[in-house]
Amino acid sequence: MTRFDSAIDAVVKLIETLGSLSPGTSPLLRPAKEAKLSAEFVPGKLLQDKIDAAGKYFRLRTGLEGLRLAVVALPKSAKPVYAGFHDQEEVWIFSVAKLLVMYAAFQLRQDLAELGVRSQATTQDDLIAEARDQWAKAPEQRVKSFPKDGPPDLKRIFTMVHGGDGWKVNFTRSNKTIKDLAGLHHQLEPDPPLKPLDVPTGLALLDQLGFLDRMKLAIGWSDNIAAATCVRDVGYPYMAALALQSGLYEYDEQTRNGPGGLWLGGDYAKGAVAGPWKVSLVGEFPSAGTAKALATFMTLLARDRLVDPKASADMRDLMDNLKIRAELLKGVPAGQSVTVPRSFFFEGLHHQVNLKAMHQKIGVVNVEHEAALIEVDGGDEPLPRRYVLVALGAVHKQDGESLLAEVAAYLDRSLQSWLTTAPQP
Repeated sequence: MTRFDSAIDAVVKLIETLGSLSPGTSPLLRPAKEAKLSAEFVPGKLLQDKIDAAGKYFRLRTGLEGLRLAVVALPKSAKPVYAGFHDQEEVWIFSVAKLLVMYAAFQLRQDLAELGVRSQATTQDDLIAEARDQWAKAPEQRVKSFPKDGPPDLKRIFTMVHGGDGWKVNFTRSNKTIKDLAGLHHQLEPDPPLKPLDVPTGLALLDQLGFLDRMKLAIGWSDNIAAATCVRDVGYPYMAALALQSGLYEYDEQTRNGPGGLWLGGDYAKGAVAGPWKVSLVGEFPSAGTAKALATFMTLLARDRLVDPKASADMRDLMDNLKIRAELLKGVPAGQSVTVPRSFFFEGLHHQVNLKAMHQKIGVVNVEHEAALIEVDGGDEPLPRRYVLVALGAVHKQDGESLLAEVAAYLDRSLQSWLTTAPQP
């Protein structure tokens, strides 16, 4: 495998030609010249000392040489305060990278809506044709290198309605409830010892859903076949362009080096739905991330700066573990159990703090990863707090217990101690 083949080279050249991305700009449908996204982190020495101590403690006690951490305190009236531990080391993050296809879908929604403002098209087919024409004319775009890869499948993703006030672009949807989606997920990926449905059967079920409902399954339940259909519809080239332009993935073409960052080059169905694509240029992982890139993503999301405020709020809603949990538990008789989407951080925190919000995404095979935006209510607590926590690389215990749960509890106490000794405005 070459580390920098002609296909990826084409994507990188495209990004260099178009420039960088900022909120309100498009990765492929129109040129973007603004600076890359910045979370405007402020380093916090005392917080850094605590995160270093936490990382060293867990590595020493458990032998977790792969543990990477990032913590971002989010004061209401000040810039985010950042600390990281081995935070620029890229790892295989499994399902956490599904966040990239979610981000790409919302960016694409804005791209198409903005194209509609400028377009003279009055039919859906004409608007799609115009979008495809702009894709084809993008400088250095080499989609011909990938016969199966081209512009996003706009009809699968969006409804496009033209009226007196222009075009309204929304995700296709089938208005399934949270309990409906939970039931469908358990059909697609039943609990052991039952095996997941085969891909064709799963696709037949998912074809009944709109894109938004499939995205809810991919993010809220981390459903693999649903995620694969979203990857297929948005497309690898668009996601790669967005990751590179936004700065969430960094790679230096001249030195063939870089920290890497958030990357998705696989479909979570062994290529059976969207086909295989390209691994990260840095770590050669099909789904990759660094703790800092994920912390940047989550911080932008928290501050309403990922695409735009409405899109940021909509994405947080898809990641709202507490809302999903509450809806699934509603009406369940005492003593009766129900399966809810897992969060390692929730497991570590809900007994020791009053959780007000938990927007998160996990990834797990034999190693645990999680990225989350967490809000702790004051209540009986000394200090309310809102922060981003990213922890990558905890070995998954055979007994089902989560080491990341312990990491989350430890880091929350560290953050609370830091706020007490060095309060932010």
